[in-house]
This record gives sequence, C-alpha cells and structure tokens, in this order.
Amino acid sequence: MRRRMKVAEYVTALYEFHFPWLTEFRDMESEFDYVGQEAGDESKSDPVHGFLSADEWETLTTIERNQRAGRPAAYPCDSKSLNHALGPPGGA
Repeated sequence: MRRRMKVAEYVTALYEFHFPWLTEFRDMESEFDYVGQEAGDESKSDPVHGFLSADEWETLTTIERNQRAGRPAAYPCDSKSLNHALGPPGGA
C-alpha cells in the first residue's frame, strides 16, 4: 500500500512539474479532510493503540508502548523467566 501511495505521489509531482497549471485545480483543504489525520492525533493513527488499554496509553512513553505492544502478555520478559525458558547456558 505504501508503495502505491509513493508511486501516486511521484506521478502527481511529475504531472505538476510538466504542467504547473494543474496545481490550480488542487483543493488542499479537501485533501487534508480526506486524509482525516491531524498531526497531533497520535492515538488514532498509531497501530499500537489497539494493543494497550487507555490507562497504559496515557501513562507510557512511546518507546514503552511499542515494547509492551510487541511482547505477548503470556511471556513477560524479565531475566528469571527468560533464563528459565531458554534453559541453562551451554545447552546442558
């Protein structure tokens, strides 16, 4: 999907380069309305939002949110549980 959007963006830029009068027909306000995202509205655009509760979302930093969303709840990543899951060093 991103590739298609980039190709469309490049084609539009090419057309506007060769035919500069085309920019007169663009309605930037309606384009921004169509996209429907504001720059400061991170909670709606971030896919991590679906993995966390509202309380977690409000209290955690972006890095902590991404780490928690990427880790399954049944497998916490503290050192004791990780060592237990992996077994003793050396494979014995």
